[in-house]
Amino acid sequence: MDLLRLLGLGLVAVLVLLGIDYYQQDKKHEGSLSFDGYIATVEKRFNLFQREEVTEEDERGQDEHSREG
Repeated sequence: MDLLRLLGLGLVAVLVLLGIDYYQQDKKHEGSLSFDGYIATVEKRFNLFQREEVTEEDERGQDEHSREG
């Protein structure tokens, strides 16, 4: 039973976080954000995060290469 309560709490926490994120994104789009638009913002932010991560890895690789030489 404790596992069921823990899963329920986790589900509620995720839903609250998604609601807050949707609210913030809706404010940025002046109250005209549809569900599809929200999904697009999530994809855009995830892709931006991935690009930043790759750029940081490239910079670290260049730093290591310049130290070796």
